[in-house]
Amino acid sequence: MKRWEVKVYSIEGYTCIRPTIGNFLKRIFPKDHFFMEIAVNEAMNNAFLHGYKNKNCGRVSLKIEIMNDRRCIIRVEDQGEGFEGNEKIRVIEKEQEGYLDDRLLHETGRGIYIMYQASDCMIYNRLGNKVMMLKELSMDHIRSMNNKEASLTL
Repeated sequence: MKRWEVKVYSIEGYTCIRPTIGNFLKRIFPKDHFFMEIAVNEAMNNAFLHGYKNKNCGRVSLKIEIMNDRRCIIRVEDQGEGFEGNEKIRVIEKEQEGYLDDRLLHETGRGIYIMYQASDCMIYNRLGNKVMMLKELSMDHIRSMNNKEASLTL
């Protein structure tokens, strides 16, 4: 198992390291990194904006694990009160395309949908302050990981 973790304490701090995280995700997901980068960005932004009630500061942890060179698990956790994240996922699963139609022109409400679509499996912890997104790695992903030693350097 390969594991990387970064802790960020403000939205400004995250903004500074976001390009590094994006480059790191390119090495894990060479063909569809952009979609995964957006999903991680949505999770991180949600942690700061909702977990800390728009205070833009507080600890947010991003963990990326590669399990058996076959799947990537991305976890984002804040120390906020949490919310009914799994209920939101159930609504997305039930409504599918209609979910986005109702929120397309709103400023908010699309992040969890994007995260859900980018991952193969997504779940929140019971408290709702930690999200886990799982993505199966394709053979291209595996070859890329084997050819390059991936490390997240900040």
